[in-house]
Amino acid sequence: MNKILTFLIVICVFLQASAQIKFEQNPFEKAEPFEYQSVRNSFWKEIDQQLKQGMFDEALALAFSQETKSLKLNEKAEVYLAVAEIAVRTGHPYIATMLAHEITHIFPLSNQAIRSYFLLEEILRKHAIYDEFIIGETIIEQDINFENKKIPGELRGFLGYLFFQSHRAQNFTKWEAQAKQFITPNTEWAFRLEYDRALYELYNDRFDEALKIFDGLMNNELASDYLRKKAKRQYARLIFEKGEFQKSFQMLKSLQFEQDDRGSILLERAWTKYYLKHYSKALGLLTALDAKLFDSSRTPETEILKMLIFKELCHYDSVFDIKKRFDRRYKSALQDIKLRKDLSKNREIMQLALQRPALKNYSAFIGGLRQDFQWLKKKATNGQLMEDLQTKVALQDKQMQDILSLKIRDQLRKSSNDLLDWNEQVNFLDYQTRVDSLRIRRSDKELNYRPEAIPLITFDRLYWLYKGEVWLDEIENLRVLVTSRCQKTK
Repeated sequence: MNKILTFLIVICVFLQASAQIKFEQNPFEKAEPFEYQSVRNSFWKEIDQQLKQGMFDEALALAFSQETKSLKLNEKAEVYLAVAEIAVRTGHPYIATMLAHEITHIFPLSNQAIRSYFLLEEILRKHAIYDEFIIGETIIEQDINFENKKIPGELRGFLGYLFFQSHRAQNFTKWEAQAKQFITPNTEWAFRLEYDRALYELYNDRFDEALKIFDGLMNNELASDYLRKKAKRQYARLIFEKGEFQKSFQMLKSLQFEQDDRGSILLERAWTKYYLKHYSKALGLLTALDAKLFDSSRTPETEILKMLIFKELCHYDSVFDIKKRFDRRYKSALQDIKLRKDLSKNREIMQLALQRPALKNYSAFIGGLRQDFQWLKKKATNGQLMEDLQTKVALQDKQMQDILSLKIRDQLRKSSNDLLDWNEQVNFLDYQTRVDSLRIRRSDKELNYRPEAIPLITFDRLYWLYKGEVWLDEIENLRVLVTSRCQKTK
């Protein structure tokens, strides 16, 4: 009897172990293309139909009607997946990214996790979500064998690119060679690899090689719109350095409402107009930058460019006024730097630091996640799922804040050095202007600048005074009708 009982226990243990092995089998080992297998067919079938019909509010209501506390882990992961799918389709990628990350941790390497990877790939194709967040939190922590030849082709390049991106800073050439083993040529991730190659060429002062790569990417119809626009922005910057100002201006203009950092694009366009001697247009763009809309992207460089223009046109009082405004705005920041105070408590220095690339993506993710959650609270009903998500959003927000606090010290120091440099430039321009105001100007045709004249009668356009309000579709029309005051000698 004992032998029979032992035999039955062994069989049960073997069957349980077999089931567990089958359950935990790496889904990447499937030879056929991945097809999502739902956990609760009735729930997912209804969600899928509503998504296809664009009934996003109804799909969201269905997802939030689920009692998540009574669900199994894979069932809860499927509810999260439904909300993430809806968020992506309604333009809320930040909360979708958080949910996809959560799914891969709740139920790693499940059907829901694999579907989440597809969702993350879609997000990164379209949005400027910081890759490091996905790499560090979602992919590297998972035990994925990238050398497995049976990884579905749809995901192989995406996961390979992100995983090996973590080694890029250590040895680019070695990283690039490893990544190419997993990335199919002429795919989005092969093009991303080319973009990284161009940045590497720039880092090594191989200007023409980088220009050639960016040119190829921005004209590549197989690349995503997001990547083509990034390459176009870099190309416009490089040809600006070569002196092709008008071409650079037109390219940047086409990106003005396509990029997240609209303020910095406006500033770059103003610089091109300055070098083209189109002072009225340059000052119009800089005037637009004074709007509250661009507060988060404004730097002292804007004031320096204004000073340069007014100095060249001999509007000395305007230069002095800008200097006074600069001193008022950054007086406390400069004092805190000199007295070696805690720079994180200074609003102006913090704002400059958060614009640096090392921090900008983290602050953008925090802001985006908060906005997406506000959308969710307005659309969805309260219940177990809302309570669950509210806790997870708060934890994610705190985690990103902690990362920012760790990274920000070094960036605060760099931003304070930048501010000191800008302060020296402002003081030098102020000194030069005071000297010029006491000197008789020599004859120079370039100084005889006049803006476009406003006709008394016109039928093709209207003119109105700027009163501090900026509309995005009117930025191109802003002009400061300034005329050169420089005196000429005979």
